[in-house]
This record gives sequence, structure tokens and C-alpha cells, in this order.
Amino acid sequence: MVLDQQPNCIRQAVTFAGDAETAIREIRDRIAQPQMTLAILFIDPALGAEAVQAAVQKHWPDVPIVGATASGHVSSLGLGEATISAVSLAAPDFFVVAGHMDCTEEFDARGVRAGVKRLVAHLDRQAGPCDETNTFAMMFLAYKSMYEERALNTVYGSLGGINLFGGSASRADEQRGCWILQGGSVRRDSIAVALVRTTRPFTIFSTHHFRGTGERLAITGAIPSERLVTEINGEPAADEYARLVGVSTEELRERAYIERPVAVKIGDQYYLRSIVRVNADGTLLFGCALEIGTTLRVVVPESMAANLEGEFARIRGLVGPPDVMITADCAHRRLGLNSDNERNAVSRLLIEQNAVGFGSYGEQFNRTHLNHTLTGVAIGARKP
Repeated sequence: MVLDQQPNCIRQAVTFAGDAETAIREIRDRIAQPQMTLAILFIDPALGAEAVQAAVQKHWPDVPIVGATASGHVSSLGLGEATISAVSLAAPDFFVVAGHMDCTEEFDARGVRAGVKRLVAHLDRQAGPCDETNTFAMMFLAYKSMYEERALNTVYGSLGGINLFGGSASRADEQRGCWILQGGSVRRDSIAVALVRTTRPFTIFSTHHFRGTGERLAITGAIPSERLVTEINGEPAADEYARLVGVSTEELRERAYIERPVAVKIGDQYYLRSIVRVNADGTLLFGCALEIGTTLRVVVPESMAANLEGEFARIRGLVGPPDVMITADCAHRRLGLNSDNERNAVSRLLIEQNAVGFGSYGEQFNRTHLNHTLTGVAIGARKP
């Protein structure tokens, strides 16, 4: 079954079909529209990379597509599991250029920079000068190597002031892997970038539901290239962090690491850093690189629903009720929803914003790589 919402020039759908051929066909039938400039697909990796690629090339041979594998979905049903959630954009409200940059061995900053600048120049030629008032950028990444920070800095630095959001492709397990979709092809160790010029009001945003405490911790041992933290405050990392947040090391290893990220504080803002895994040797694997000497803050969760209610009210004040909200929603966030009532409240709020998106393994907001956030773009109705 596929459910959809279809404002002018925006069509949104979700499918639960268990095979790639049927899922891609159903999504195409629901979101295809005249003058379509982009289709964005968030895909359960269980459908299979090769099967998805074959179905896309069969059913959508000439449509610009970007997408990423998802660990859970955001759709017209709220939070949940699906095989694909998707949205399409069309002219005259949206003009889009998209491309990819492969980095199969080492991160190629020069190649990525040149690729992004070509996209910006192409958009300028085709649609007129683009800037932060009429254009935003979307970025999806799939890397076996840990290049997100470098990739984000390079892409954002090449946009000439255009605002950016994005997310890292995710997976349900290690065997299935993660990948992105661009130009009808599945790509690994790659970046997909789409520049969207629009006549509609829009804003990019990033939000989380944690507040800071007075507790600080210092990274005294780390391997940044592997995102490993070996020591905190001169003590074994897992033991010391468990002490700071008031749980046993075993409790931290079993679940508490999901619910208790840490944060870097810059000014009045807290930028979250999630623990991905507590290793048997007592080290911590983080979702972002951390350097020796970094000072982090202990944060505590508050109501996710209350946070979203306030953030969405702020967004409506900027762009009006969104016709669509395209999101990267950290996969750890939904794991931290501890009751059906809270999950239902979050789902209801997302449905009210016409949200579509995916459970991500890291989010991008301008030049900042984040964890444990809801990050995206909200697009309002046509201007009168």
C-alpha cells in the first residue's frame, strides 16, 4: 500500500512493497509529475542495491534522482518502517541540478571542490544567479571510510554561501551496507549533492532535545581518524563516561550510550556527538571525530515532542505551514523514544509538517557534522 500527499509541484509517497521492482514502480506511479526536476528516495537497504538500481533504470531512466539508504523512515505516516519514502519536486517552483563525487581510495578535496563549483555554475547559467535567498543544497554521503567532516567542509566551502543540509546513509546491519543513489546508479564511497533553486519560502534547520549540565569532560586519549576515544579525564573512556552519567559500564554498553550523547558547546549552542558503540576494550566509538584536548559537556534529554513543537512553531513563523519538510533524522533518536505515547506525539508533529525523510547515521548542517539531531529543510507554500 502506498499513501501520498500531493501539493502543487510537490508529491510525496511511501511504500511497504517487499521487492525493489514493485517498490520503485509504486513510488514512481505516485510521485511522477509533469516537469519533474528531482525525485528524492530514502530506501531500505534490504531491497538490495543491485535490484534497486535495475528497477530505477527500468522505470525512471530519464529522471534526476538522489537518495540514500535508511535506518527507518519519516513519511506521511510519521515515524516508522517502510521500504521507500520519497518526494518529488517539479517546475516551475523548483529548478534542480545534481551530481556526485566519488572518493574510492582517498578523499579528493580538489575533485569534490571542482565538482560542486561546476554544479553551482550550471545552476547560475540555467536559472540565473543563485544565493542563500533562493537556493539550498542537499548532500547525502555513503562512506566506508570516515570522511564526513572533510567532505562537508569541502562541499560547504564550495557553495558560495548557499545553505546546506544533509545526512549520511544508514543501514539496518553491517551485512547490508549503505549506499546512495544518484543519476540512476547506486554508489558507495561517494557524495551526492543537489542544488535546489525555488521561488518558495524555505529554511534549513537543525534541532535536538538535550540540555546542557555543568559537568565537563576532557578527551585525553583518542584516535581521531578512527573516531575512537580511549581516555576521558585520564581514565578508561567507557568507565569514566559511565561514571559521569550515573550508570554502570555494563548499562552503558547495553543501551545507555544510545540515550546519552555528549556535546561540544560553542557560544550558547550545544552540538551533539553520539556514541556509536562501547567496545569490549573500554574504548568508545563516536559518530564524529574527536581530538585529544576537546572539552565536552554532559547533556540530559528532555521531551523530544516539546522540542519539536517549539522548533516547528519557529519554522512556521519563517515560511508558514510547510508544504514539505525533507529531513535527516538520526537513527539513535527513535531508539531513545521510551513510550508509545511519546513516539505517537513525535509522529503526529512530523505528519503535521508534511515531513519525509530517513533515519541517518550523521547529519550535516552547513559546515557542521552533527549526531542525534533532526536536520532538514522546510519549504512553504507558493508566494501569492
